[in-house]
Amino acid sequence: MIVLDPRRAVVRIRKNLYSAKLVDLPTIIESSKTLDRKSLYKTADICQMLIIGDPISHEETILAYPSKSSDYIYPHGLTPPLRWVRKRRFRKRISNRVPPLTTKLDIN
Repeated sequence: MIVLDPRRAVVRIRKNLYSAKLVDLPTIIESSKTLDRKSLYKTADICQMLIIGDPISHEETILAYPSKSSDYIYPHGLTPPLRWVRKRRFRKRISNRVPPLTTKLDIN
């Protein structure tokens, strides 16, 4: 694996080059392991994922495309029920503040 910048890389699999990017997951996932098939031990918190993309011919082709910060925010989780979880769970909230009144009422 060749890292080109903090979020983009080139992955080599059996003499083929693939583009890759490191994305942030919407939720933190706990990984665990067992030694006796009864007790689970927490081993790590996973919050990023490496996504392997299309095959490329040269390493420099990844740097030719500009990158945005929104490209590195993954909208889905790892399982099908978490599809579009960032949009559903973390949507923008309506403000509870009352807007100021701009008109005056005359009572006669």
